[in-house]
Amino acid sequence: MEAAFGEDHADTLMSKNNLAIVLSESGKLEESEQLHRKVLGRRIRMLGDEHPDSLASLENLATVLMKGGQLSESEELHRLVLEHRHEALGHGHPDTLESKSSLATLLSESGKLEESELMHRQVLETRVASLGADHPDTLSSKQSLASVLLSCGKLAESEQLHRELLGVHARQLGPDHPNILLLRLNLANVLSVAGTPDKLGESEVLYRQVTEALTGRLGKGHPSVLTCKLNLAKVLLATGKFEESEQHFREALEFMIETFGEGDPTAMSCKHNLATVLLKAGKVAEAETLYRQLLETTQAAFGADSPNAFSCKHTLGNVLLTAGKLEESEQMHRQVLALRESSLGANDLETLNSKNSLALVLSEQGQIDVAEKLQREVLASVTRILGVDHPRTQKCKHNLADVLGKAGKHEEVRELLGVT
Repeated sequence: MEAAFGEDHADTLMSKNNLAIVLSESGKLEESEQLHRKVLGRRIRMLGDEHPDSLASLENLATVLMKGGQLSESEELHRLVLEHRHEALGHGHPDTLESKSSLATLLSESGKLEESELMHRQVLETRVASLGADHPDTLSSKQSLASVLLSCGKLAESEQLHRELLGVHARQLGPDHPNILLLRLNLANVLSVAGTPDKLGESEVLYRQVTEALTGRLGKGHPSVLTCKLNLAKVLLATGKFEESEQHFREALEFMIETFGEGDPTAMSCKHNLATVLLKAGKVAEAETLYRQLLETTQAAFGADSPNAFSCKHTLGNVLLTAGKLEESEQMHRQVLALRESSLGANDLETLNSKNSLALVLSEQGQIDVAEKLQREVLASVTRILGVDHPRTQKCKHNLADVLGKAGKHEEVRELLGVT
């Protein structure tokens, strides 16, 4: 087409734009970005930067940048498109609303949840008024808002919106439509985060339904099936069904290692979850083996002094405490504490967590005076940072009380815990 019409012809640019979109959908983001930039440059030169075709190219480029993790430039471009469309078309025009929705999604990806929530609410309100509550665009806005609310921790409202979406789609599409499975999965995710016994129970039922349906349609090795199985396994872990949870984690881990290798982040996360189940089930030796493997893999992938390695070594130190290997546990916790103090500072919560863990090991070894000193330091810092009523502060208070009890300081224990 370029040979027939020239590189600046509208049809040539449209073809290049469409090719760039296909490249993006195929995961070829760098090539897609380059092509979008070329089309954008030519359209701006020929049509001006406020022409609808130029704005469409700008938005397409912003979308590719977001996919590639270039969030700052993507946000800048999305804001520019929204500003132009708002001025030219008005705040209620479908193109303006689509731009605002895209920007809100980008802001959520960037962690700017408050502004993202506000924008999604504005788009939803306008679409309800102009299109009706059951229009596909309105339902899309409601889904986006529900997702942001989940990220914000506003679980009750997120759950309510997910239930409304599930009801509308079930009426419109029927109970067996693929979209219904996705909505059930989303609702299950909200309920699992809520974490109360009744919501975990409902979440388990939904995960089982979705896992069974997707396995029948896609096969047990499909990524979507594995994701559902992992989510189900986590709920089973939370509800104390360790045997079945372990089985699901083992099956998923075996497939992931075969497919992606030991160093794949998802496989490493799955191995961590399996180790957690084993520890909860009292299978301490196997849990220790898995955590040692994880530490080795993590250090190879991220470096021995990386935050991921610190976290893994800290967890292994706790497992060694459970296994009664106190000397090695102490050594690991001292290493992590020293590294965190130098990199994060003495009053960072992760550093204080390491100090608390070291104190627990020292207490088990009978080094009560040192353990008491560390627990007093931890409690003072955590109280200052989080406040006296925070659950973590209360946990630290009880840890200090345990050490004081071992030291025979029972009157101070009663005073600390408010016991008369």
